Amino acid sequence: MARHCALPYEGRAIALDAAAAVAFGFPGAKCPDLCEGTGEARRLVPHRGATYAAFEGRYRPAGEFFEAQPGTLAHFLTERYCLYSAASEGRIYRGEIHHPPWLLQPAEAQFSRNSMAEAAGLILPAEPPLLHFAKRQDMVAWAPDRIA
Repeated sequence: MARHCALPYEGRAIALDAAAAVAFGFPGAKCPDLCEGTGEARRLVPHRGATYAAFEGRYRPAGEFFEAQPGTLAHFLTERYCLYSAASEGRIYRGEIHHPPWLLQPAEAQFSRNSMAEAAGLILPAEPPLLHFAKRQDMVAWAPDRIA
């Protein structure tokens, strides 16, 4: 089954996307122009030809900047220092990364289409989602290692 990207890499360079696609098995290089918008508002649009799952919505920052503090859910969700990728034939890779703490903002969003969870056999809860916005995050990555 072909893999499609669900969320965009904002502000990415095409060469870096291609490198990530090769090194980590990410589909980023196959997903141009998924994010549209000016200023702070963004619109995510589905990948053309994606039939398995779809996502379309608008999001924007909705509060002051903050750095997630250790022990909080925001810290657990955002301060990750490994990237994982599944390649063909069941191969799993892990790549170590490093980045400064995320400069986050609370966010708000409107979803006009979202079948991502359903396509994975999951049911979304009724309560509103926890959303964060980050304008940019610089990082460095080391070559991935095969772990399975």
